[in-house]
Amino acid sequence: MQIKYRMLRRIVGLAMVLAVAVGTTHPASAQHFERLGNVTYFGAGGNVIDVDGLSSRLEARGYGALSEGGLWAGTANATFIGRFVLGADASRLRKETRSNADFTSSLSGTYGTFNLGYVLVSSGTLRVYPYVGAGYGSFTLQITEDDESLSFDQVLDDPRQGASLKNRGWLINAGAGADYLVGLRRAEERVSGLAFGVRGGYLFTPKTENWEMMNAVEIAGNPDLTPSGPYFRVYVGFGYLLR
Repeated sequence: MQIKYRMLRRIVGLAMVLAVAVGTTHPASAQHFERLGNVTYFGAGGNVIDVDGLSSRLEARGYGALSEGGLWAGTANATFIGRFVLGADASRLRKETRSNADFTSSLSGTYGTFNLGYVLVSSGTLRVYPYVGAGYGSFTLQITEDDESLSFDQVLDDPRQGASLKNRGWLINAGAGADYLVGLRRAEERVSGLAFGVRGGYLFTPKTENWEMMNAVEIAGNPDLTPSGPYFRVYVGFGYLLR
């Protein structure tokens, strides 16, 4: 866990330092900035998640250990207004399944943030910028009985054949991003085409709520689990810039 965590943290940190260094070495001049632009993305990447608390609970009951890093996929959007960047992103964790002799558990997660950035590098259709943001995230743990022949009537007769628990909390997002637009259509005042982007940063969780059942009943003895940690994303999409 520590090796993967440190490696991704160093990659994210290096990317942010390089972005600031490039912006300082090549200061953006007013004529290099388009007055307005937008990129919309689909992409994927990884997060390092501290799953030790939940994983140890599952292992003690015969389930396999959870992965420390998860594959996340989602969307992102950035609107450029002069030097300012208004952005939003939403990601979903690929479901991870573990089983013991009688039950199967599956863990999934989602989160989204709204971000504000400031362009440090503007060169042609390349934009590099740091950003900060805030949002909300959640994890869902579903536990179901391994019975392939279960009928609808059996579920009605005994609804307690499985459980679904949810954990959620507010997020603070800090990172750096880069967007590059490959102009497929050019006009005197506008360029549009394919867009490629990368994002790297760190998610902080100031406070999480207690685990609860789907009927809002809170559960005692909660293991810690949040999306807190470093992340990295690669995106592809479409965009435009106005000169």
